[in-house]
Amino acid sequence: MKRGRLETIIRIMEVLNEDNPAIRTQIMQKANLNYRALLWYLELLEASGMIHSVRERHGRISAKYFMTNKGHEFLENIEQALGRLGAAL
Repeated sequence: MKRGRLETIIRIMEVLNEDNPAIRTQIMQKANLNYRALLWYLELLEASGMIHSVRERHGRISAKYFMTNKGHEFLENIEQALGRLGAAL
């Protein structure tokens, strides 16, 4: 069964909550995404202010992704809502 966008966003945010900061490979593997989809979601989340990236150069250019305060608030609110739904089911 295909995941919805919200489920994918939640998983990416959970990964960043666990491994803050994280590199693309970590996020891609733990969120079970292909590279193209990962880039799309990272761009969306960064544009919305839920994450930000820092580019580093260690032999090659790489980026580390951090969850912002807005991202932490989003994840906390989603987890609370899902918890309430779970209790109601």
